[in-house]
Amino acid sequence: MNSVDRVKELCKEYKIPVSRLEKELGFSNGYISQLRKGSFPASRLMQIADYFHVPVNYLLFGSELSFSEFLFRFPALLFP
Repeated sequence: MNSVDRVKELCKEYKIPVSRLEKELGFSNGYISQLRKGSFPASRLMQIADYFHVPVNYLLFGSELSFSEFLFRFPALLFP
């Protein structure tokens, strides 16, 4: 699961359409789905995390681990 999938999952949990999230945060229509091809700019990722009251790490990694904890536990994922 990537960041786009996690954002869509949060929208589903909060029972709001992705288009409403995009509108409330001032993003263009379809912006979040288009990010499947790239990555979220840090500022946008922080806006989404604040909106849902989740840590940015959750959107990035799917957990609340800090980046250093993530590296310690799963080094093979980043350094095969």
